[in-house]
Amino acid sequence: MEIHALCKVSIPGLKGAKEQTSETKRGRDPMFNHEFFFDNVTHEELDTKIVLITACHAGGGIKGKDIVIGEGTKGAEISGKFGKTRNRCVFVGEASVPLRDIREMNTKKEIKFIEEIKAIVPKKLGKIYTSSVIEKDSKRLTINLKKVDALPKCGLIGAPDVCVKITLTQGAKTQTKSSRIIKSTCSAVYNEAVMFLCGTSKNDLAQTSIVISVHDAQRTCTGDDTIGCAFLGVGAVDKSEIDQWKGTTEHLGKEYKGNHTLKAPQTTPPVHVAEANDDVAADEEDY
Repeated sequence: MEIHALCKVSIPGLKGAKEQTSETKRGRDPMFNHEFFFDNVTHEELDTKIVLITACHAGGGIKGKDIVIGEGTKGAEISGKFGKTRNRCVFVGEASVPLRDIREMNTKKEIKFIEEIKAIVPKKLGKIYTSSVIEKDSKRLTINLKKVDALPKCGLIGAPDVCVKITLTQGAKTQTKSSRIIKSTCSAVYNEAVMFLCGTSKNDLAQTSIVISVHDAQRTCTGDDTIGCAFLGVGAVDKSEIDQWKGTTEHLGKEYKGNHTLKAPQTTPPVHVAEANDDVAADEEDY
């Protein structure tokens, strides 16, 4: 997925000041290095005005409308000077910064703030429909993946490319299997059977953990591709998850169905983990 990064900077309510923009093409780590000049900012306006910064994917929406990439949590990267009639700022990210909070504006010193842009997490992540059966003699667990629906449009360019991963853990052994990828949809129908060889004794099943996670293949390279998760066995939270696994383990050989609401990946054991870049720590020390 290519991102056409667009940074918008404005001081709402400042007379004669228009919104200014800076663009970069095809970059997930855009570096703007762009100076935005706002003339005739008075000392009085430092107490009442804000600098508004927005990071967008340019022309990525319907009819070419810009799409906001994420939401800011602390600041944005800004350096600024304030003289008698000129205020100069450089921004990367998305934030709303009150000018009165930037005390150094009155001292002609350059200052910097750091802003972390986080993806907007939808309130509803969708549902997944499955069934499960354990064959004792064959020592085999089969999870029938029916469908996933009501998924949010998490990507910047529309509906996700849906892939489901199922991870089974028994003791020290972990197995992970994936479904096929169904592209550009919020309702993916699979009707696939995913099979695992596993222990079927009561002790083995009591220690079994199953994580069913739904992913957006468009976002795999960014390390944040998980849309949501559901659980069976150890770690099950919802009543539907607990009931499906209880029926499956207490009545071996019989198939039990369940539909589960997906939970945010931040609150679940991760399936995909992106390692931190050492350069990030080095950059932070510079500030």
